[in-house]
Amino acid sequence: LERCMNGRVLYKIGASFYSERQDEKWMEAMMRNLCEVEVDVAYLHGCTGLHGESAFRALLDFLRKGKVWAVNLGELELGEAQLDELTKALEESSVTHMFYECESLGPGRKDAMREAVRRNRSKHRRWSMEDVGDEEGRRSILQCRQMWFNPMSHAVNLPFAAA
Repeated sequence: LERCMNGRVLYKIGASFYSERQDEKWMEAMMRNLCEVEVDVAYLHGCTGLHGESAFRALLDFLRKGKVWAVNLGELELGEAQLDELTKALEESSVTHMFYECESLGPGRKDAMREAVRRNRSKHRRWSMEDVGDEEGRRSILQCRQMWFNPMSHAVNLPFAAA
């Protein structure tokens, strides 16, 4: 896990764990471990093992724990019921920034996910450079890209982009 962490940003799971990321049990264990670690931003694209039921449940728990505020799921293929559960988990989470794109994600469902993520921005300001009190949190914000809307695009963060 350490080789995939840059501060509190989880990235490059696919490059570091190419075959493991496709394994449901391995992904479940990883998601359970992530529930115990300070993770601000999680890049989970390419983690196809997450579509398995036990790994998917662990993903939902990870999202609901409230530590992670940005997640990129890439093009993970999920079933209809899983998409509904993911939307509900997002509503209950602290996720304020996200990317997710798959063929089965219709416009209505994508809108619902985006709206849940937007509403979550009123729950906390860990995505705001002026409100984050530690350098590690600021680095997480700067590293958070490839989302539907990137934190550095918020008006409150624009002055910090020029600095």
